[in-house]
Amino acid sequence: MEQRSPLRSRPVCPLLNHLASHGFIVAAAEGNAGTGGPMLRGLDYLTTENGRAGSVYQGKVDLANVGATGHSFGGGAAVDAGADPRVDTIAPIYPLAFSSGSRVRGPAVFYAGQNDTIVSPSTVRRTYSQATQVPAIYAEQRGADHYGIPGLHGPVTAWFRFHLMHDEQARGLYFGPNCTYCSSSFWSAFERNPRAKAVPGP
Repeated sequence: MEQRSPLRSRPVCPLLNHLASHGFIVAAAEGNAGTGGPMLRGLDYLTTENGRAGSVYQGKVDLANVGATGHSFGGGAAVDAGADPRVDTIAPIYPLAFSSGSRVRGPAVFYAGQNDTIVSPSTVRRTYSQATQVPAIYAEQRGADHYGIPGLHGPVTAWFRFHLMHDEQARGLYFGPNCTYCSSSFWSAFERNPRAKAVPGP
């Protein structure tokens, strides 16, 4: 699930297309409330369609593996949606979160932009620091402003491929003592909480 932000000056749709190209079913919600309601209604719709005779989605939706992402207000909505037990993992992008990270129920990566003046890195870090109950990562994209989303296509996709598709090749990017992203110059800061550090590597 993904929610688009009204603050954007460039479309987020390429990220949705990229995720879909990897085999994910993408339900996109419009809105700027920063709540997970629109995303969860998309999940409700796909749940219904998965069981409806004649639906193109009948029997094709993996309801046991659900993720949420979004940009800005949409990132905040992903944090809020992450409190729903049906949502297994989240990857909010420069999130303006009104819901505490302490409510998230599954692994989370919080992306910030080093030069973001709309949602500052400190704002994203605060939400990350609240998520002590789950494996959580703070990933600050070097040199990025509020619209550095194209650079995150790969990292977001890898996060979801590992957590939702159980792609072990993606595990080592984020987890293990020698995780690739831990020392990558792509990030100006990359921090893992104790639960994330405890996730085994490949």
